[in-house]
Amino acid sequence: MYYVWSNVHLTPQQFAEYSRIWPVAYTASIIMVLAWNRILLKPVLAYFKKLLNNEPVKDDDYNRAKKRFFRLPLLHAIGAFARWIIGMSFAIVPFTLFVAHRPYQVANLWMGAGICAIFGMGTYFPITEIYAQRLLDRGIFAVKTGAEKPLRFNLLQRFTLISVFSVLIAVAEIFTLFHSTVESHNIGSPLLYANLFVWIGCSIVFSILLPLLANHKILNRITSVIDFLKEIGRGNLDIKSNGNIIRDEVAEINDAIYDMKEKLKQARKDLMDLNVSLEQKVKDRTAELRRANDNLAKLNRVLMSKDSIHRLELQMAASVQDRYLSRELPHSPDYDIAYVFRPKASVSGDFYDFISVDGRLAGIGLFDVSGHGIASGLITLLARSVIERTFRAHPREKIGTIMGLINRELINEIGDLDNYLTGVLLRFTDDRIEYANSAHGNIFYRSAASDRVRPVRARGDTVIQGHFLGVKNLDEEYRTITFRIRPGDSLFLFTDGMSVSMNEFHDYYRQEQIIDAIRQAPHGTAREALDFMLDDFYSFIGDPERAEDDITAIVVRKL
Repeated sequence: MYYVWSNVHLTPQQFAEYSRIWPVAYTASIIMVLAWNRILLKPVLAYFKKLLNNEPVKDDDYNRAKKRFFRLPLLHAIGAFARWIIGMSFAIVPFTLFVAHRPYQVANLWMGAGICAIFGMGTYFPITEIYAQRLLDRGIFAVKTGAEKPLRFNLLQRFTLISVFSVLIAVAEIFTLFHSTVESHNIGSPLLYANLFVWIGCSIVFSILLPLLANHKILNRITSVIDFLKEIGRGNLDIKSNGNIIRDEVAEINDAIYDMKEKLKQARKDLMDLNVSLEQKVKDRTAELRRANDNLAKLNRVLMSKDSIHRLELQMAASVQDRYLSRELPHSPDYDIAYVFRPKASVSGDFYDFISVDGRLAGIGLFDVSGHGIASGLITLLARSVIERTFRAHPREKIGTIMGLINRELINEIGDLDNYLTGVLLRFTDDRIEYANSAHGNIFYRSAASDRVRPVRARGDTVIQGHFLGVKNLDEEYRTITFRIRPGDSLFLFTDGMSVSMNEFHDYYRQEQIIDAIRQAPHGTAREALDFMLDDFYSFIGDPERAEDDITAIVVRKL
C-alpha cells in the first residue's frame, strides 16, 4: 500500500475504487498460496505423518518425499515469483479494466508486482534452505538410503543472484518513483529515459562483476584448503600451509586444519615410538614367558607325579575303607533295615556300623568326621573300631555313658588333630531303644498308625544333642533317651549331606522337606521308604553332582 501511495499517485476516487478491489484480491492470493503449499508439500507431509505415528514407510514413498524435500528451496523460489505476479494481477487487472487511470499508473503497478516477485524469489530460497537443512540435520531421512542427490548451487551463482536481485530491487524502486514523478508532471523525454537506462545497465554490470571477483578469491582460498586436506589424506604430514593476506573465516579454517595436522603428526610419531618400544617389550616379555612356561612345565611334571601318588594313596585308602565299612545287613527277625552310603569323593568322612550280639541286632551307629581327605578317612577307621569295642564291652551301661567312654578314648587317640566327630548311637533291646546324640542332626520317628513324623527327643525337651566327640575339654556326660517302637513304625537316620545341598536356585533341602518326604514314603519295606526319600532329594537338587557332601542314610522299620 505504501508503494501504491508513493509510486502510483492514485487520486482519491482511484484510491476508493482500489480499496474495494484489494481485500478480495488479497484473500484470493492467500487461498492460492495455501493451496500451492499444500500441493507442493503433500508427499513430504505424508512421510512426516508416518514418522510421527511410527508407521512403516515404503521405499517409493520415502524416495518421493526425499526428492520433493530436496527441491523445496527451488520450488518455493519459483512458486514465490509466480504467486506474486498472479496474486498482484488479482488487483491490477480489475483496476485496469474498471477504474479510469493513466498509463504510467498501470506500468508502475506491474513494476511493483515484479519487484515483489523478485524479492519473494530471493528470500524464499535461502529461508527454505535454512529450515529444510535444520530438519535434515535431525535425521528425518536417515532411516533409508535414497538415490536422490541435492541440487548443485555453487557460490558464484549464489553471489551473482544475490547481487543482481539486490540491485534490481533498488533500481526498480528508484525507477518507479522517478517514472511516476516525471510522468505526473509531464517532464519526461527520451533522452532522460535513455540516460536512466544507461545507469541502470551499469549498475547491473557492476552487480555481476563484483560477485565474480569475490567468488574467484573465495574459490581460490577454498581450493587451497581442499588441496591441503587431500595432502594430509595421502599421509603427507610435512606439508606447509600458505599464508593469508587477509584474515577471515577461511583463514581460521585453514589454521584449524594445520593445528590438527600438527597434532596428527605428533600422534603418529608417538605411535611409531610406542610401536618400537612395544616390539622390544614384547620380545622381552616373550622371553620371560618362555622361561616361566618352562618352569611351569617342570613344576607341572612334579605336580602330576605327586598327584599320581596322591591318587594312588586315595585309591588305597578308599579300598581299605570300603572293605572295612561295607558289610551285609545283620539278620534280625524284629527289624527291616536299609541303608545308603554314597561318598562325595573316593574317601568318605561318613561311616556307619551295625552291631550284632548272638545273631540279633544290638546297635546301630551313624557318624560324620569333620574335614575331607585321607586324614578324615583314617579317623573313620579308628573311630569305628573304638565305638564297636566300647559298645560291646559295656552291655549294662546306659548308651549315653557309652558315648562318653567313646569320647574320652577318641580324645586320647586323636590327640591334637583338628578333626572331630558327630553322630548318633542306638541300642536295641526287643521293642525298647536307647538313643544318644553327639552334636548330630535329629533322627526321626514315623508312626505307621497316624503317619505322624517327629524328631526323637525326651518329653518336653527341644534339644537333646550333646557335644562333639574327640575334642579336648569337652568330656561331659551324654544324655540317654529310651523309647519304644511299635510294629510298622520306622526310624530315619541321616548325616548332613542332604541338608547342606542346594538346587540350581540356591535353595537348601531343608528339614521340613525331609519330614514331608518321610511322611509321604510308602509303608512297605525299609528299602522302598529309603528309595522314595532319595528320589525326592535328587529330584529337588536336579543334578546328583550338586550334592555338597557324602550322602549316608539308614531306615529301620519294626516288623
